[in-house]
Formats: sequence, C-alpha cells, structure tokens
Amino acid sequence: PTGIAEFTEYVITDTIDNRLKFSGTSEVTAKIGDKTLKQGTDYLVDYNSKTRLLKISFINGRFTAGKSLPGNSTIEIRFKTTFAKDANEGNEIKTKNRN
Repeated sequence: PTGIAEFTEYVITDTIDNRLKFSGTSEVTAKIGDKTLKQGTDYLVDYNSKTRLLKISFINGRFTAGKSLPGNSTIEIRFKTTFAKDANEGNEIKTKNRN
C-alpha cells in the first residue's frame, strides 16, 4: 500500500478451511518482487489452531518492520497445506473462480 510508513497496523489474515491440514508457521514465506522477506525480521506469523486463523503481521503493536517496505509494492504470501482425510478417505473442495 501507499503511505505504509504511516500505518499503525498492517496484518493479513486467512482462515484455513477445515478440510485442509496446515503445514505450520515455519512454511509461511513472503516476497516483494524478487526479494524474499525474512520471517521474524520483516514479518511475524501466528496461527491459532482452534479458530484456524493464520495471521501475518508486517506492522502490529511494537513490531514495525513493515514500515520500511516499499510503497505500491505487491506482497506475495505462500503457505503449505495438504488435504485432510475424513472417515470416507477423502473430501472434495470445490473452488470458485475469483475475478
């Protein structure tokens, strides 16, 4: 975003579908262009296994590393999941086209 240096919070969240198994916070990566950001230095990751909420913080409370990110950049976040198996040994997840 533009003006990121003025932000007091910049947090991206995603709720992991219960038909997926989250591979863990150590598998979360973030990039800006060709530059790979460093977890713990450039961003923080938190996962709540009860609510299945994944939270990636660039600016949050005392953690302000995201203020140095270039404005108008695209941040790419990746994390790994696998299909969780149910009692019937499978679970279909239908995808939606997003435009």
